[in-house]
Amino acid sequence: DDADDASPVWTPDGKQIIFSSRRDGLGNIYRKAADGSGEVERLTEVDRDQYPRSVSPDGKTLAYGEQNPDTLWDLWLMPLGGDGEPEEFLATPFMEFLPSFSPDGRWIAYFSNESDVWEVYVRPTSGSGKWQISSGGGTFPIWSPDGKELFYWHGGGVSAVEIDGQGESLRAGRPEVLFESKYSDLGVSVSYDIAPDGEGFVMFEGQDGGSGQQHEHLNFVLNWFLELERTFSQ
Repeated sequence: DDADDASPVWTPDGKQIIFSSRRDGLGNIYRKAADGSGEVERLTEVDRDQYPRSVSPDGKTLAYGEQNPDTLWDLWLMPLGGDGEPEEFLATPFMEFLPSFSPDGRWIAYFSNESDVWEVYVRPTSGSGKWQISSGGGTFPIWSPDGKELFYWHGGGVSAVEIDGQGESLRAGRPEVLFESKYSDLGVSVSYDIAPDGEGFVMFEGQDGGSGQQHEHLNFVLNWFLELERTFSQ
């Protein structure tokens, strides 16, 4: 439509899109059928900007960011079944962005400037604890489909970290550069994603391959898994 919409997120069943829209003022959260049928449903109504990021694997909970004049950007969780109210997941004096559920729903990855450098962290969805995943900077975390790796944006490319989150305490491996290239960084929006089968990435590339340029086309990175195995075996 002609509204100012942004940050679309699929529900796990692929039947709905959840997104932020300024159609009624500030960027609140809305939902609509992915096939375009039906009316747009408003999910929140607050006087703050909000941006959805991830729906839990069972489809019951939305993780999103919310702007706060006192604590900058915070992370929130909202039930999608109509029962219960949104709950604050993480609010600090720093900025936390783009919470992402792990494929098993037990962990949430995000990035924050709490160390004066943007870094990627993981917290349990319920309970306590925090683990820093990136080293020397990192943003825009994305889980592999099997939850065994966490990818993040760093220096114009993508780094990968092996993750073992089967127990109560998460264990993270050493970050490894998966590939480097001057793909476009869209600021506070995720500018890349991984295919559901884990066999490739999709991302924007500008006219000169750099950040801030007009986006001309999408690049698919194929057969990267063999390179990932080679990197981790060294």
